[in-house]
Amino acid sequence: MTPAPVFSIIAPNFNNARYIAETIDSVRLQSFNSWELIIIDDCSTDNSVDIIRHLIEDEARISLIRMRENLGGAHCRNIGLRKAAGYYVLFLDSDDVLAPYCLAERLNNISKFQGKDFYVFPIDTFVSRIGDCPSPLWNVSRIKNPLRCFLSHDLPWTIMSVIWNRKSLLSLGGFNTLYARLQDVELHTRALLAFGNNFEIFAGCEADAFYRVNPIRHTLPKVYMADRIINSFKLFIIDFSFLVDLENKRFIKGTYASMVIYINTLVLSGQMTFSEASMCLAKINVQLKDVLEIPTVLRLAIRLYFLISTRILIPGSSRILKSILLIS
Repeated sequence: MTPAPVFSIIAPNFNNARYIAETIDSVRLQSFNSWELIIIDDCSTDNSVDIIRHLIEDEARISLIRMRENLGGAHCRNIGLRKAAGYYVLFLDSDDVLAPYCLAERLNNISKFQGKDFYVFPIDTFVSRIGDCPSPLWNVSRIKNPLRCFLSHDLPWTIMSVIWNRKSLLSLGGFNTLYARLQDVELHTRALLAFGNNFEIFAGCEADAFYRVNPIRHTLPKVYMADRIINSFKLFIIDFSFLVDLENKRFIKGTYASMVIYINTLVLSGQMTFSEASMCLAKINVQLKDVLEIPTVLRLAIRLYFLISTRILIPGSSRILKSILLIS
């Protein structure tokens, strides 16, 4: 009988024929060999499934699951989680890559802090090759209170940053499939509430996983994505307004600010008219009035910010808006 792997790597795929081979190769080249890679294809319409099949035909550690209908990344990851046999779980998007030493180094660090529910590591960004677009976007060394960071949408880490204890992750129920976007944000916030301080952050480590700044992601019509993103923002605000205590609840206003800023970018990029955006924001305010306590004077300030910033790009205005909301 084959022993269970130490790591289960779960990778949803949708139309990533251009990059999937590089992602799979980054796993196959790991210096630590006790792993399984579970790829869940979400009804791709390109030739990525053919590429996957070709690459894994002689690799027993890699399996492919094909969805019967397109349900999104959260569903795919949950299916992969249910199939996973490893003690630890890592989620990997199908255009991102791991450094060859990723699993070995993470296991070495984890072994010093056994019994935690999850572990957080630094990652970096790239476009075409590692090192061409370094970013401090997920610099875990700056984290003081990760729960408040997530509540305020000042995101301290992303999906590849985390190694999960599989049993702990299963106890959470995996991803919330109601979220079309912000899926990992919701999961990480829920994990911080459920597990308290039973996690470890390895701020001093070098980045060992790399998030691709994929140009395809940025060519998707913003109108197509807008409703999904805005609805996920609203859902996050409503859900966690009821889950956190009063001391932490005010930080959710940062997520509200991020939503306003996102709508603002839609106007500035020509994807939404000012009139449409104003109606959208007014509707959101009505929907959130019972869960988000923002004084009338601040609502007027937000309206003024929106009125000015959708016409003139003001450096630092979004940060000022967040700061005002968080101290209110």
